[in-house]
Parts: sequence; structure tokens; C-alpha cells
Amino acid sequence: MNNKKIYLIYFSWIFSHPLSIQANDCSSSTSQNCGITFSSNNSYTIGESLSVSNIITRSVSSGSVYGIYSNSLENLNLTISGNISSVTTADSSNAYAIYFLDSDNATTNITGNLSTTVSDGFTAGLFIRNSDNHSVIFNGDITTSGPDSIYGLSLRNADNNTISMTGLIKAEGSGDGAKGVRIKESSNNTISITGNILGSSASGSSVGIHFSNNSNSNIVTVDGKVSATGTSTSYSVQANNNNDNNIITFKQGSSLIGELKNDGDNNKLVFDLGMSSSYNLATSGTTSWVVEDTSKPVISGSIKSMGVADIDNEGHLLFQRFNKINSMLSKKQRKFSEDLPKNSYWVDSYYRHESNNTTNNLITSTGGGITIGYNVNQSNLPLDIVLNFEKNHDRYGSNSSQKNENNSLVFGFFFPKFAEILNGSLATKFMVGQSDNDIERVVLNSSLDGTDRELSIGSFDKTYAVIGTQWHRNIIKSKNTNTDITAGLDLAQSFIEGYTASKYYVLEDRELTQFQMRAQYEISFISNDKKIHTNTRIGIEHTNVLIGEKQIYSIEGTKTSFKGDNSNTYLDLLIGTDYFITPEAKLFASGNYMISSSDMVGLSGNIGFEANF
Repeated sequence: MNNKKIYLIYFSWIFSHPLSIQANDCSSSTSQNCGITFSSNNSYTIGESLSVSNIITRSVSSGSVYGIYSNSLENLNLTISGNISSVTTADSSNAYAIYFLDSDNATTNITGNLSTTVSDGFTAGLFIRNSDNHSVIFNGDITTSGPDSIYGLSLRNADNNTISMTGLIKAEGSGDGAKGVRIKESSNNTISITGNILGSSASGSSVGIHFSNNSNSNIVTVDGKVSATGTSTSYSVQANNNNDNNIITFKQGSSLIGELKNDGDNNKLVFDLGMSSSYNLATSGTTSWVVEDTSKPVISGSIKSMGVADIDNEGHLLFQRFNKINSMLSKKQRKFSEDLPKNSYWVDSYYRHESNNTTNNLITSTGGGITIGYNVNQSNLPLDIVLNFEKNHDRYGSNSSQKNENNSLVFGFFFPKFAEILNGSLATKFMVGQSDNDIERVVLNSSLDGTDRELSIGSFDKTYAVIGTQWHRNIIKSKNTNTDITAGLDLAQSFIEGYTASKYYVLEDRELTQFQMRAQYEISFISNDKKIHTNTRIGIEHTNVLIGEKQIYSIEGTKTSFKGDNSNTYLDLLIGTDYFITPEAKLFASGNYMISSSDMVGLSGNIGFEANF
């Protein structure tokens, strides 16, 4: 075999088998620098291959220190496992955990924490300088500390890099100028951070995310808190003059502490916080931010918005308010239609839990109620007098950024056998009601910590009215089996009283009119002694808002509006059992599963009794 073939085989093996490199133990306090400097282009694995997994660099006399340093290399491929720490107490000495200089096209996977400390110098946890087209996947934290020029993640003269990080970025300065993320002289970078970005200066100002020196068209996405604190004005986000067309997106769970300052052109803030989020954030600078919310209106020229999850959910709330009552009334209609024993009094109690886990509109709703009925025994036109009380707790958003608690009372009349038509019976009802509502919105404020949240609190009343009809027909009736179908139409209305919610929001009156229709199929199995009736019902219901889908409101005197969800379709499955103590007295229980076209899922249970006295 000639020498050319031997060399070819050797280099092919090198590039297909990453080299394992292990740093020396540099944990002692003597002056030393035991970091790793790359001198050739290749693939390397750094981490737990030998006895020492972490890289610790230290300098106590002079010189900068590096955990990992790549200078003037191309196409470097690194896998790093373990923590990296660089500490220097020397005068005018810098410290870096990972430093890429004049090194393009690197691919880096990091699992571990980066930390740096200086007493008199510049420091950065991850520093990419004069380097383009990097791909970095990072799972871990970055913590940096020192006097001035303290950076967590720093890009300088670095373009077209992609960084995806899950972890904390924390930059603490005893002096001025701590920055969590610094983007300087860098353009067209894409940075995604799931975690908090914290900048703090004990004597001066700090910045969470900073664009400077002609940094343009960068995309930064944050899912976490961005906080900047100091003894002078600090900025959660700052874009200097001639830093243009940058986009910063805040995902659900994000919050901002510190003003948002913009001196550049066409810099955009995108709030993807969900429908329940409310915010009133302070801005400064010579140029207004371009502000976009993915779910709801923002007042033009400001960063002010109100959570609208409750407004969007009003159509479902109107449907839900009468749903459990309708289920019980359907049960009463079947008894009259099938000439089963009638009872003077009946009581139905229930508990329900509903949730919607869509990213944009998280909802958790719990509630319970009791319905009492009395049958006026009239042979010509039977009548049930109905009274219902219900208590509900609604939570919107991943951190309950909206809450609504209400108590409601409904009174009405139900005619279970109003007429006979198409070989079936026709029932009708009319009901009215009222509820008191206490609503709370968490308002993100750039001057308040997340633990010291500002609240918008309001109280209002709702009134209800519904008129409807329902047709029922028995299909199969035998000794042990009954099968029937039901179809119903309702026209429901709620009047929502306008209210003022703290100093920010004023909501106008809203009148909601909704058309409801349903179809159900039920089969019942009867024991031989007729004491136990087991029934299974499947139904489909559709609602559509005819009037009032829009809510008009004001944010600090500026009027806007939001159009809520106007239609929904529900699939409903019920399984229940009736136990007859006597022919004129029974106990009953049922379980119900519901799913809607808006991804609402609900579980509920009923228990009750009927009797003659």
C-alpha cells in the first residue's frame, strides 16, 4: 500500500472518530491556566472520559483565562459535557468560559454550566467574536460576575449564528454595565432562550438584552423573565441608534423588569403571552417600538394590552350555565313521554371540571351547583317549577393571569309535555337568572418584580334569559330496553354589565344572544325487578352567537375592541343509573364526558333523588 493511501485512511478515521480531550485539574489557588486551546480543525468530545469532568481555569497574577478557546479555526465540531469555570483575580485580566475568535462554521453541543468571575477586567460566559455561521445547542446556566463589562452571552462582529439555550443567564456587576445578552456589531443571528435573563448592577445600570453598534435583523425569542436592575435606570431590552429591524419575541410565562428603550428603526416586540395576559410596560428612547400581540389588541404607540380570555370564553360560559339544567330537564321529559311514575319533588346536585390546554388560551374551570324542582300536578299541562344555584371558579393562563369567581341563581318554568307532535312529545321552558362576578387580572409592570404583581380587579353582574323547546320520541320500548331520540332548540341571552377594572381598563356593557341546538340518542337497560335503570346517552350540541360577539373596552382612555369566539360544537357522552327505592322514590347518579371544537374538555358528575311527599 502506498503512502497516499495510508494517509487517506488515517485522516478518514480522524474525521469519523471524535477525539476525547480531558483538562487537567486546575482547582488549586495557584496561578495557572489549564483550559483547552484548539490548534487544528476536527471533532472533539470534552467531558467525562477520564477522572476529571469539569474544566476549571484560574489566574491570580496576570493574563486572561479561557475554559475553551478556539482561534482562527473552521468547521470545529465540539461536544462538551461538564461545567466550565474561569476565575481571575489579576489586575486587567479577562475571563471566558468558552471563547470563539475568528472561527467560522462551528457546531457546539454543551451540557453543563458556564461561570466566570473577574476582579478587574472583561468577562463573558459564552463569547462569539469575529465568527459566523455557528450552531450552538446549550443546556445549562451561565453566571458571570465582576465590576464593569460583565456579559452572560456575548456576540461581537458575529453574523448568521444560531443559538438555542435552555437555562439561566445571570450577569452581576459590582459597578456599571452588566448585560445578560450583548449583541454588538452583529446581524442576522437567531437566538432562542428558554430561561431567565438577569442583569444587575450594584452601582449603575444594567441591561437584559442589548443591541449596539449596527446590529441589525437579529431574531431573539425568550421564554422566561428578562430583568435589569441597578442604582440608575436599567433596561430589560435596549436598542441603540443605528440598530434596526431586530425582532424580540416573548413567549408565555415571560415577564419584563426594566424599561424597554429603542433608539433604532423598525425594531419589533412580539408578545406571544396568550389571551389572558395583561401588561402595561414603560418605554423610552427616540423611536417607538413596533409592537405586535399574537392574540389581542395593543394600544398603538404603547406597550399596553388587556387580557381577553374571559371575553373570548363568554359564548361557552353562556352555554355551560344552562347545560346541566338542560340535562336534568331532558330526564324529566323522558319520564312524562314514557308515562313513567311522576314525582312531586326532585333534587339534582353536580360538580364539573373543564379545561382547555391550547397554548394560546389555557383554561381551568371548576364549579358545582344544585337544582331543585317541584311538579305542579296538572293533568292537562304538567309544569315543573325549577330553581338552580351554581358557583364557579375560572382560571385563565398558565399562572392564572386571569381569575373569575361567580355565584348565580336561575329560576324558571318547564313544561315537560307541552304538546304531542310527530309521534313524540314537545317540551318548552323559560328561565331567567343573575350572577355576581369578581374578576382579577395580573398586569405585567416593568417596574415590579414577578412576586409583587399589580392587579386589575373588577366586579360586575350578569343577567340571563333562555327560551327553548325540545322534542322527544321513543323508538324502541320493551320489558328491559328503551331507546329514544331528542332534538332541541334554545335561544339564550346574557347581559354583561360594564365595569371599571382598576386604573387601566374600562369595559362597556355587552349583550350576548346565542342560538343553541342539540340532538341526543339514549338507550336504557331495565332490570327484571325494574329497580335499576342504566342509561347511556350520546349527544351533539352546537352554539352560535348571533349578537354581541364583540366587547368594546378602553385602556387608559383609548377605546378598542375584541371579537370573541362565536361558535362551538360539543360532543357529549353520559352514563347513569337510577335506583328505585319505591315506585315513587328513586336515587340517581351519572358521569359525563364532554369535548368541544375549541378543545375544551370537561368531566362532571351528578347525584340526586326524586320523590313524592
